[in-house]
Amino acid sequence: MTNMKNLPLKQIPAAMIFIMVAGLNCGDKPRILPPKDADAVVPRLEYSLDKPGEWVGLEAEHIPKITINRQGKPYMLVWVPLKNASTDHYIEKIGIMDKDRKDIALKVFSRHEKYFEAKFLLSDIKVDKDMKLFAKCNSHDLWVTNLKEALQGK
Repeated sequence: MTNMKNLPLKQIPAAMIFIMVAGLNCGDKPRILPPKDADAVVPRLEYSLDKPGEWVGLEAEHIPKITINRQGKPYMLVWVPLKNASTDHYIEKIGIMDKDRKDIALKVFSRHEKYFEAKFLLSDIKVDKDMKLFAKCNSHDLWVTNLKEALQGK
């Protein structure tokens, strides 16, 4: 095999040049670079009514809503009023999470569903001040609201 170090650059196939250049960074740790301009969008871990980030204007269709039914076995009905749901825009899941982002209750939906609601028995959930209702949209990320405040109608 020919020693590549001694070949003129024009004789080294383009693919080999790419491999050699790409290999220069193999040992480096990936770096997250900050946005270069002040208006750049930085994705959030979660979105809310008061912090919609880049999704401003979509809050009403993505924030989970709650209704309490105290008839029979008391339960909370959590829903997301997503209009014009499609296989390209839908709610993946609705749930309740604790302060460590661990799922306490969860319902998963398929992309073919048009209505997104979940029923959770009140007896199964010990409400904590840091718990959040959440809805995960396939296109617009994770939307949350404080569970205790939602139960109090705030």
